[in-house]
Amino acid sequence: MGLRMPDLHAPTVTSGPTSQNTANGTERKLTLPQLMAKKEDLEAELSALGSVLDSVCDSIWQLERFKAH
Repeated sequence: MGLRMPDLHAPTVTSGPTSQNTANGTERKLTLPQLMAKKEDLEAELSALGSVLDSVCDSIWQLERFKAH
């Protein structure tokens, strides 16, 4: 009667090998203290990047405000 719709649930790409075992996104297993230290380092880096972003946004806001006058 009409055009047949493709099955949206059918995979379009075959899956690759899944035999690689990695832990925590690395090839070696990390201990809990190592994971905690890594988390703290990532949080500090995110905080620093957030500060940079805030500074850039403030500068853009001030520039736009200056242009408006």
